[in-house]
Amino acid sequence: MGQIVITGGNQEIGLFLAKMHLKKQDEVWICIKYIGIEFMQLASDNPDHIHLCRCDTGDTKSVRETFQFIGRHTDKIDVLYNLPSEEKETDSLGLADMKQCITIYNANALGILRIFQQSAPLVSKGTVFINAIVEYKSTERECYGYGMANAAVILASKNYFNEYREKGMYLFCVCIENTERDTLTPENNTDKIVAKIIEIVENPENFPNGQVID
Repeated sequence: MGQIVITGGNQEIGLFLAKMHLKKQDEVWICIKYIGIEFMQLASDNPDHIHLCRCDTGDTKSVRETFQFIGRHTDKIDVLYNLPSEEKETDSLGLADMKQCITIYNANALGILRIFQQSAPLVSKGTVFINAIVEYKSTERECYGYGMANAAVILASKNYFNEYREKGMYLFCVCIENTERDTLTPENNTDKIVAKIIEIVENPENFPNGQVID
């Protein structure tokens, strides 16, 4: 039975991943800021395999307490999924809201740094990190705050991998394209996205370690 951690705010992809790992009888730790009714129902139906942890990646204390809690139940994380926490995009450059940009950057970019720091004691040989990067594809307007946070996540991931690669873990930044503006991913693509991610998790040796995967 593997120890699986899902962080971030994407309820849809997170739910699909949790269900996939339930089929494998894994123990799943869902660590997100807003716990939806679907997750609550999943935990109620699978109390021995699903653990809900309210975790705000934009807050260091919250992330620290979350991984301390996980550490009291296991000494190793097998797979750690980091999904974007703030899904709101900023507007065009002239209308970009700096406060909104800071909120997005804090939760998504600095959030990944907090997770790297606090999960370190539970990372060992064979641990797989999946850092999801969502790229909005639209000619309507650009997402400055979101895009800058994505770039920071990629750089932080590469730096982390270079520093800790001797632990023997795997780390991948997985790019997910999205043409929708109101949701993180189109619903009919979620199963394909999850299948892609699961393929990487199950066969990490077949993918370039420490790199971005489109």
